[in-house]
Amino acid sequence: AELTILLPDLGGYVLSPDPAFRTALVERLELARGAGEATVRPRAGAVRGGLTRAAADRWLLGSVGLALVLLLGMLGAIIARYEALPELLALQLDPLGQPINMYSRFELFYLPGIGAVVLLVDVLLGTLLYGRDILAARLVWSAPVLVQLALAAGLLRTLLGSPG
Repeated sequence: AELTILLPDLGGYVLSPDPAFRTALVERLELARGAGEATVRPRAGAVRGGLTRAAADRWLLGSVGLALVLLLGMLGAIIARYEALPELLALQLDPLGQPINMYSRFELFYLPGIGAVVLLVDVLLGTLLYGRDILAARLVWSAPVLVQLALAAGLLRTLLGSPG
């Protein structure tokens, strides 16, 4: 028995139809290919359609939501402990745990700022990648969550290590 393999944009199908159906399918595909060769240019709405599909992807919504929760949690933690922090903080330590440089406590707000920039850039980059490679776009969208976790770990160590 012969098999017919159909490979659309997403996924693939293997059919084992009767010969009459196979002949009609092949004729229809050849007819569509001949008529479509002149119009195989990218449409102007193709990019918009890809962006719409990307915006509806649950992976994007979940990653952005989790990253925003972590970002807002960091901001809340800084604001809650800000007055109790000393004016100067040791944000860099040597291997023995001795401070290398002292920084103003206001510089703690740079951590959520860095996280927000990474989130914005990765969402835009992943959305542009979505039309070409969905897996790559999803990996790019998950990166801000990891960045937020790393920043939150450093922030918690600074906040919990400070007397107050």
